[in-house]
Amino acid sequence: QLGVHPRTRKWEDQKIEQGPVIYIDDKGQKHDIMLLKLKTSANDFSRVKLPDCSIPPRNGARIQLAGYASTDVDENNVRVYEANPINLQCVDRNVVPCPKEYQQYYKNDHIFCVKETEKDACRGDSGGGAVFNDMIYGVIVRGGKDYACLRPATMMDVCGYMEWIKQTTGLK
Repeated sequence: QLGVHPRTRKWEDQKIEQGPVIYIDDKGQKHDIMLLKLKTSANDFSRVKLPDCSIPPRNGARIQLAGYASTDVDENNVRVYEANPINLQCVDRNVVPCPKEYQQYYKNDHIFCVKETEKDACRGDSGGGAVFNDMIYGVIVRGGKDYACLRPATMMDVCGYMEWIKQTTGLK
């Protein structure tokens, strides 16, 4: 969907022209990031800029996340996993160091982590953007596993994939 954030008078669903292009490193490992090609041009919509990787967000920086996941938890603070495709949610979170187990799990990926008291990423948010200074620095791949707001959420670090993005898309 285009034009849903920030809400515009015009928004539309777009079709994907072909299968996704998934990043595969020189060891043959797939990373949790992909590029999609739209069937028609998206020139009528404002787009978030690619990051300026010379000034990445540091620990403590405020990042805005956007996604469609539920914001509900049950009486035990366990997340209710229901995505709401109509209601885009946005939240600001702080960049924090990634726990060692995340670094082990994503050992081949370029990641950074974010966390904020009583705010979390959830299933349904994956693929959403992580924006800093009006540029996309990350893509949401994971929130805390079982309990809301207890563990940092993981972002794929777009700067770690810029060479691939430019080569694949032909951007300069």
